Amino acid sequence: ADVRRLLDRLPERSRRIVLAMSIEGRAAAEVGRELEMSEGAVRVALHRALKQLAELYRKADDAH
Repeated sequence: ADVRRLLDRLPERSRRIVLAMSIEGRAAAEVGRELEMSEGAVRVALHRALKQLAELYRKADDAH
């Protein structure tokens, strides 16, 4: 439930990329075709989204 709340705080595209690649195990090329992005752009977006999730997690953890 906590993970879902954090994911819900990401922008829609970032959330879709994280779910597709990190949870479902799909390839960057496949996700890129779906979202009309290059494979490289998907990888960069994933890295940025995971960094943002880590920051959100730290902030939530500090609040407790």
